[in-house]
Amino acid sequence: MTLKDEDGSGHDRHAVGAAAGSARIRQRDVEAGVASLTEAITELETTRGGGGMNIVFGAARELRPWRQEALVAEVHDRLLGLMTAA
Repeated sequence: MTLKDEDGSGHDRHAVGAAAGSARIRQRDVEAGVASLTEAITELETTRGGGGMNIVFGAARELRPWRQEALVAEVHDRLLGLMTAA
């Protein structure tokens, strides 16, 4: 993602990535959704934006039907790591 806040900081990138991930997951494009969520999680690891956490976790909940897939398990593992580091 290359979207940035008006101040150029990029703090909204995690929210945009998670929203894009949700949209792709709803369209059943799990790989693209996971890719967007992965980018959003990477951004959250540096910014720790509270609102972004809610959006990313909401998007991750939409992955439940695919929870046995390796890609989805990796996302959930990263989210657990994000929670323990917070």
